[in-house]
Amino acid sequence: MTKPGIKLSMPVAFMIENCRASGISDDLLIESLLRRDFTAIRHAGDGDIDFAKLLDTAAEIGDDWENAIRYGYEFSFISINGLRKLLNFRFRKLEHQDYEVDGLIIRHLALTAEEVGELRGLISRQWAVNETGTDREQRTVVQVELKYQSMPKNQWVIG
Repeated sequence: MTKPGIKLSMPVAFMIENCRASGISDDLLIESLLRRDFTAIRHAGDGDIDFAKLLDTAAEIGDDWENAIRYGYEFSFISINGLRKLLNFRFRKLEHQDYEVDGLIIRHLALTAEEVGELRGLISRQWAVNETGTDREQRTVVQVELKYQSMPKNQWVIG
């Protein structure tokens, strides 16, 4: 269950997603980070994650990584390239194979209903996840676009 209000920066969120994608349990990740003993998790990603630096960054900017791991989070900001990474890490979806990118729009992305909910929870601050249909496997097909692109300019809220 996502705890409202927990926002993470892209680097800290991707540290978590990298570890999860590498098969590291949330409990082991939390324990390793709290103890600052990265031996059991150093294989995450390409094995080149600088956990100490990311923890220092999280402390400096106020990212509550422990509660984010426990209860869920949303990105405080995520770029289109960050969104591509997230789709790969969290959902094992690859561009040109599982979806297409057209500028700042992701098209033809098929997800389960649960995955659509997860994606919305992670990126809803700035991205709209719009259902466009279903595929042969009864998964929901979505289009992801920046929210400001899907509303008239006179409704933009800046600042």
